[in-house]
Amino acid sequence: MNDSISFLVLATVLLRPCCAVLGDELVRGASSTAKVTVYLLAGQSNMVGSGTPIKDLPAALRAPQSDVRFYYAGCPGKLKKNAWVSLQPGGSFDFGPEITFGRGIADSLPQERIALIKYATGNTNLAENWNPDTGPMYQGFKSTVEAALKSLVDREAKYQIAGMVWMQGESDAYFEKMAMQYETHLTNFIARVRHDFNTPQLPLVIGRIFPGSGTSSNIPFAKTVRAAQVAVAERDSRIVWVDLDGLPQQDAGVEFNGPGTIEMGRRFAAAMKALHGLADQLRPGNK
Repeated sequence: MNDSISFLVLATVLLRPCCAVLGDELVRGASSTAKVTVYLLAGQSNMVGSGTPIKDLPAALRAPQSDVRFYYAGCPGKLKKNAWVSLQPGGSFDFGPEITFGRGIADSLPQERIALIKYATGNTNLAENWNPDTGPMYQGFKSTVEAALKSLVDREAKYQIAGMVWMQGESDAYFEKMAMQYETHLTNFIARVRHDFNTPQLPLVIGRIFPGSGTSSNIPFAKTVRAAQVAVAERDSRIVWVDLDGLPQQDAGVEFNGPGTIEMGRRFAAAMKALHGLADQLRPGNK
């Protein structure tokens, strides 16, 4: 088995008995002393969720999931930006993989409080935009996570960052230099995240990009980026890559459609649960 996994930060938070940190609805079904498990999600358009109408979701997932909290720094949508809300669709492009990821994790941890922090923007590359030293996306990600965690500390909550999900790489695959350096850049990126958040053993789930067969899916260096993602995962027992090949996509581009995004979130949850010993071990690439 290859133990590798991808991008989502998992924070464990102890709440006051009054549940002031994230709201009373967060504790429904959980004991008053339960931990809050927070995951960070980051990347580009397939993490954002693009062209994913709410009608594609099962009815149970269209309404707010009161047992999972969500902090999102996305584009304008019906969700309140940079604030804790119940997990629900209605962000920049209706919904991303967080909907089924959060549901899958919460169902496996019924005695814990689950919370997600997401920062993602389409058409962004790892080489420049997510560069930990100079990239505006990385700085935005870091400040968003810090703000979300500070809101917990301000309410006297303790937390532990414990996992992360990363869905990105398509933009780098259009340029040979970026693609050739992707393995180095991803290795450095992960190391920096672990350093900046003082989580040297941080588990990660990486969604391997899928160029697909849409009208705009001719990505010249996709194979190079895909191989780099696998290589990074194979070197670290706390990282696993997830196979997304064949998931349904939109007619143009490389974005997954609603059903594809739903399944992507489920696979991310299965991979993260395997890392934490909550499910049968998942071999990278297994569906």
